[in-house]
Amino acid sequence: MSLQNTCNQQNPIEQELVNNILNEIKSTLTQLTINNRYMNKQQTCAYLKISNNTLDKWIEYGLPFILVGSTRRFDRVAIDKWLNSRV
Repeated sequence: MSLQNTCNQQNPIEQELVNNILNEIKSTLTQLTINNRYMNKQQTCAYLKISNNTLDKWIEYGLPFILVGSTRRFDRVAIDKWLNSRV
């Protein structure tokens, strides 16, 4: 997503404001995606705030997932229960 200013020079305060608004929009969109119960790997990593490599390790440790054809989907509710059982 990009915003273009019609003016060649932009006030630094305006630029900071635009950047803050864009960051909030991106954050909100991420949260909307995360709120889906069934997530792909990228969404799951964002939900758990971990890297893809860490997610792969957690899968080896028993993190639950569902196979839909050959695609893994992760149930947010099952993940929360799995995490709570490990505390």
